[in-house]
Amino acid sequence: MKKLVLAVLVVGVGFSCAKKTTPQKTEVKDIVEEKPIVVEEKPPAVRLGNIAFNKDVLNLINAKCSPCHIPESGGNKFALNKYENVKGSIDDILSRVKLQPGQRGFMPMRSPTQLTELEILTLQRWKEQGMPLNVKN
Repeated sequence: MKKLVLAVLVVGVGFSCAKKTTPQKTEVKDIVEEKPIVVEEKPPAVRLGNIAFNKDVLNLINAKCSPCHIPESGGNKFALNKYENVKGSIDDILSRVKLQPGQRGFMPMRSPTQLTELEILTLQRWKEQGMPLNVKN
């Protein structure tokens, strides 16, 4: 049974993404022997494949850049809730979110922590995929 559970996990992870990326390790519990098993899996943004502004990037911006960069939330900084603005500034956005807290230009400015690797990867992958507005089916 242990081998079956592990085989299902490995096969599921293998089919979840066709592109090669750096795997993350996730600890799951073996339901038979109740011991932890470490399973490598792809980050969610990579597993999902196609990243789009309306589906992924805007959610990230609303969560991490609000209210300062969202005029409707009272922000008065460069609006990042507009596709054209983000598309035209993606290089600057990526360079600033990769800075360390305390460095000049670091974003999000008032946050003591950086965006997560997954959040930065989402922005990078969106740029690499041509910065689509919507996902094509």
